[in-house]
Parts: sequence; C-alpha cells; structure tokens
Amino acid sequence: LRGDWAWDISTRQDINLFAQYAEGADARGTGRRQGDVGLIPVDPDKWKRVDYGGMWRYGGIGARGKLDLRAGGSSLDYRTNRDLTYLLDRDWWFVGGSFFWRVAPKTSLVADLLYTDINYEAAESSTNDSTETSWMLGVSWEASARTSGTIRYGDQKKKWDDPARRDYSGPTWLARINWRPRTYSQFVLTTTRNTQEPDGNAQYVVRQDISLAWMHEWATRFGTTVDIGYGEDDYRPDVRTDDLWYFGVSGRYRFNQHFRLGASWQGYDRDSDVVEFSYRRNVYMLTLEASF
Repeated sequence: LRGDWAWDISTRQDINLFAQYAEGADARGTGRRQGDVGLIPVDPDKWKRVDYGGMWRYGGIGARGKLDLRAGGSSLDYRTNRDLTYLLDRDWWFVGGSFFWRVAPKTSLVADLLYTDINYEAAESSTNDSTETSWMLGVSWEASARTSGTIRYGDQKKKWDDPARRDYSGPTWLARINWRPRTYSQFVLTTTRNTQEPDGNAQYVVRQDISLAWMHEWATRFGTTVDIGYGEDDYRPDVRTDDLWYFGVSGRYRFNQHFRLGASWQGYDRDSDVVEFSYRRNVYMLTLEASF
C-alpha cells in the first residue's frame, strides 16, 4: 500500500512526499533461508516494512543550477519465528541531495551526497549498527530524443558503532544509459555498486551488477521486454562470493485504456564459492493491471 503527494509550490519549487506499507516473507535462498537451511521444512520468516520520505526540488525550467534535497526512513520488523528473527529487526533513516549544474543546453554536471544511519533493535545485534556516507560526481544528459542517461562515480564509507569492527571504504557508482533507435523501441543499460545489509551471513555485502533491457512495442496494444544481467555479491569479511545471473522475458497486451494483461518468465542463477549456497530459480507470472 503506497501513497504519494506532489505539490508544485511555484515555478521554481516542487515537493514530493510518499509513504508505503508492505508485508512479505523471505524466499528460500534469502535471509535466514540460505544454503542447506533453506531445505528445512519450517514456516517462512514473515515481515512487515514501512517506508516514508520525500524530496524538495529547487530550480526553474531553463535554470543553470538545480538542487534536489531528499530525506526519509524505513522500518523492518519480522513477525514469525521470533526466537531468531528478532535479531534482524532494524530501522534506518537517510538524508542527502543532488546538485545539477548545466554546462550545455541538454547536459549537466551532477554532485551527489547521501548519509544513512542503520540501527538494529535487539541488543545482541547492536554490533551491526552502522552509518554509511557516500558521494558521487558525474554527468547527466539528454543529447537527443534517442539518447539520454546519467553516469556517476564516487566513494562510499561504512562505519560501525562497534570499534572492534574494521570500517569499509570503497568505490560506488550508478550509471543508466537509454538508447531509443525508434520511437517504439528502447534499450536501457544499467550498472551499480554499493553495500547492502547481510541478514546474518556476514558483516556486510558489496553488491555490483550490470544489466541490459530491451523494450519494444510491436503494435499499438502489444509490447515485450527482454532483459539480462550479471552481478556479484561479496560477503565480507572473507565469508563467500556469489556470481549472479538473472534474465527474463515478458509480454503485455492492452485491451483498452483501463486494462492490460501480462505474462512473464524470470530466471535466476546463483553460483557461490560455497557450494551449498548455489541454486537456480524460475518464476512464471500472469498479471492483470487496471487503471481508472
């Protein structure tokens, strides 16, 4: 369940706020259900999550400089198997911003700064409390109707409240390039690198991946998407490294302006240097979307 609110304060200022509530369960191969533990017939680890935040943008159309300030928070609480899952309960908040400086009619230099504070609720998990600080510099462009994108590169630092843990510092990046050879066909290349929380299997995970998607409208009502990606999860310090392949095909048919039917297949292959954590997964899905 999600709600969004947008307010155009003036020709130079916009505010966007959101709040979201979700319930789910950790699938086999994730969370505490990784490796041989995922074969044990126990109830799944169910959770609820709350996210909220917003962004304030300053800068009018055609302005040389623009500023985006954003802030928010999240809370993750497990609901089942509380004898162990209570160790995973946590909340975090973030604050950051992006500054754009136009150097050409459709090209801007970008500076990003983001600060995140992560806190675990259980006293036994307090050694996992940490703060993350990252900065990136880059460029965003919309060279033509066919090509647009952003490339940003910088450094990320993760510092634990526990002085016995060794802090992490390493490169971080975000790149997304869109190429539209035809008005009805688009290719999107995306690559990222950052840290993630490990759910109990390490102190932290360094995740980097790259993916390519092709979206094509074959007719007014029918379109398809094909995507493939590769990633690497490095569980540190010196726990394990996983190579990840993911791929998918989907199609969508629009009956009218209100209803759309879809079908998709998604594959996932994890190859770990610890054999018990390797697995393959296939997901088939039918969807019906409605809008009024």
